[in-house]
Amino acid sequence: MKKLTKVLGITILSAMLAFLCACGQQNGQATDDAQKQVCTLTIKCETILKNMDKLNPEKKDLIPETGIIFSSDNVSFSQGDSLFDILKQELQKEKIHMAFVENTSSGTTYIEGINNIYAADCGELSGWIYMVNGESVYEGCTEYFPQNGDVIEWVYTCDMGNDI
Repeated sequence: MKKLTKVLGITILSAMLAFLCACGQQNGQATDDAQKQVCTLTIKCETILKNMDKLNPEKKDLIPETGIIFSSDNVSFSQGDSLFDILKQELQKEKIHMAFVENTSSGTTYIEGINNIYAADCGELSGWIYMVNGESVYEGCTEYFPQNGDVIEWVYTCDMGNDI
């Protein structure tokens, strides 16, 4: 009888542990979902359409008629993801080329090219910049951490941002 009681006790204890572990996993998943954020991400090169005479002739076929390379109103990211993390994630998903240079001493990353359109392809003052909620941001993309609901635009400028 003692042996049966011991086995029954171990069985009940095991069942309780399994139940508690399952509850912990569900709570952990809820926490992960709560940390998921959403933003809008657009990548555009409309300024090139107004400066086709300055564009490297080899790049003309890369420019979309609308000037929009990518647009999504529903980009998911986790709290703590940098703007660079989000950009890289979405471009990899869509198989859109991106080139960047990481400066390990400063910890910053410079976006050289998106969709094979690089800085200086449309004049020596051209390149990629980004804006958040319609405002220019003067931090590197690895140093900026978007908030839920942000509207992020990567924009190709032909005149150091003066044409945006």
